[in-house]
Amino acid sequence: MHLGLMMECDYREGRTQDEAFDEAFITAENAENWGFDGVWLAERHFAPPQSGRAIPSVVSSPLIFATAIAAKTSRIRVGTAVLVLPLGPSGPYGGGSGYHRQHQPRTPGPGHRAQRVPLGLRGLRYSLRGEP
Repeated sequence: MHLGLMMECDYREGRTQDEAFDEAFITAENAENWGFDGVWLAERHFAPPQSGRAIPSVVSSPLIFATAIAAKTSRIRVGTAVLVLPLGPSGPYGGGSGYHRQHQPRTPGPGHRAQRVPLGLRGLRYSLRGEP
């Protein structure tokens, strides 16, 4: 059995972004020290603490953040829980369109998302099969 920790990297009101990043790095390092096998990152956009929308987070680019965590740890595995397809590249990882419109209020409208999700999922299926 593998034990993982889901990290949303909250960015709370009254805290700076630097403090939120530091807290997330400490959490990942502690997870490794406590014997967790991995950490999973959530992708969140457009929700600063004062906005009242969604869960404020400092992780709008989980692949870059995962790289930073990997550089600060030695054993723990790092993964993305979901990469938002309309905003991220297609590739061999999980993706989604976000579960509520308020989570991406500045992205193109629903028609755009409806077109991008099947395209991204098709790319994911091809990647998993090893096809170009």
